[in-house]
Amino acid sequence: MIAQSTHELSMDELLESSKPEQPKPDKKIDSSVELKRKNYEMMHKFDDMDEGSDAIGSGGSNPFDDAMTMAQLIAMPPKEWLVENIIGAGDLGMIYGASGCGKTFVVIDLIGAMITGEPFANRFNPIRKLNVGYCAGEGVGGLPARFRAMIKMRNINENDVDNFYAWDLVPQLHVDRNGNRLGGNINQFVESYARLQGEGKRKQLDVLFIDTKHSASVGAGENDSGEQGVVIESCKKAAEKLGCAVIMVHHTGKNGDDERGSSAQRGAMDTMILIKRIRDGDTKASMQCSKLKDDRTWNPQNLDLVESGESVAVWWDCLLYTSPSPRDGLLSRMPSSA
Repeated sequence: MIAQSTHELSMDELLESSKPEQPKPDKKIDSSVELKRKNYEMMHKFDDMDEGSDAIGSGGSNPFDDAMTMAQLIAMPPKEWLVENIIGAGDLGMIYGASGCGKTFVVIDLIGAMITGEPFANRFNPIRKLNVGYCAGEGVGGLPARFRAMIKMRNINENDVDNFYAWDLVPQLHVDRNGNRLGGNINQFVESYARLQGEGKRKQLDVLFIDTKHSASVGAGENDSGEQGVVIESCKKAAEKLGCAVIMVHHTGKNGDDERGSSAQRGAMDTMILIKRIRDGDTKASMQCSKLKDDRTWNPQNLDLVESGESVAVWWDCLLYTSPSPRDGLLSRMPSSA
């Protein structure tokens, strides 16, 4: 069972803390016919996340009784972008890349843009200051330095940030061999956040980051579409219950271009962003939009990882700027993974 933590981190605590990495599972849970059957039941029930039954004959109406006309369909509200052409309200997104490519630094810079309402990558504008949650399951000990580097680069005063919440564990999105939720699971996260929000101790969440998908899906076969379906459905239910978008951080496969695991996850995503190192041994990388369900994919954006305090932060290439990025001594300061 995964060790459970109730410690939520404020921005101050995150910048000052040095937490050990979340423990790895003792062993991989084997796939079986029984597990797949229970996965199927979980995908179609999720009774533990619903207040009541949706089954016909339980006293409720059939949801398919009401159909829209053409005029009603066309009159539906347009998509609400939280960060234009990056993530929309209620979306599922994925930022992925090989180990050490800089994806975590990009995620942290995106969080900085969201909580301040400032542009991301010099081109993507948040609709407003967004309320962001960040769950970290890997490399927790290195996060304070990385966040300090970001706020220094963006000139943010951490004491002014009241719209960011961090946890030093990730909510588990899968089930065990008996179809039961693991400790520290997504249902517990949803219940906790909703309860504290009702008590006025949390703001309405706009975006939830889960870093990484692998650490949040213990026991789920990455190439098993049924088991990955449970993981995806968990994210969808959490987004629905909390009224937020969910962005997962993930790894690439051996070719370095495609996300690791089942193709089912790509089909479920609204946005997919690949971070890829331009040259081995260099600090420059490229951010590429490999999927954008509700708009055209945008042209790649190059970035560099530049020294900022005791770590590095993202410096976005922009045609409006002609000065080179400050890169003194970076290769010796680059972490082995990101």
